[in-house]
Amino acid sequence: NLYNTETRMRCAGIPETEIALALDQQRAFFAARRDASAADALASITRAASERRVLADWLFPERVATGGPKQWYDVLDPDFDPRPIWAAYRGRSFFLFSEFDDSTPTGTAVARLRETAAAGARRIETLPGAQHIGMRAASICDGDVARADAFHPDFFSVLDGWLAEIAGDARS
Repeated sequence: NLYNTETRMRCAGIPETEIALALDQQRAFFAARRDASAADALASITRAASERRVLADWLFPERVATGGPKQWYDVLDPDFDPRPIWAAYRGRSFFLFSEFDDSTPTGTAVARLRETAAAGARRIETLPGAQHIGMRAASICDGDVARADAFHPDFFSVLDGWLAEIAGDARS
């Protein structure tokens, strides 16, 4: 989420100092989720950040929810690392990333997958000129799905190629 927040804020033209404060506030939120003793620090930074009008849409709550309905940021595990799972996985895997992904840092994710020792067939591809869900995009700031008008021209052919590869192996 920090990557997404930073990317979207930069695309919105928000100054770096404001971006840094919003990211610090989100980090404080996750720290308070890990350890209740960090709640005061979260409240303090949230109050300071709330004074900046430009940050209103970027801040997490001042307190971590303990009951009632959960929001998406309440259920994220900021410490989750999928690499041990992928290292242990013995089946086939296909990872399709997008060049202009504002939600997942493509370069980091691809590098980590390549570093992860895994048995089984692994295929990793990146669609140039595509955003997070495979729609066409001209830049990382063009990732809003509401503005997307079509899937990347190779999106379905890449998926079809993977499926044909699996089907061919199954016939062997």
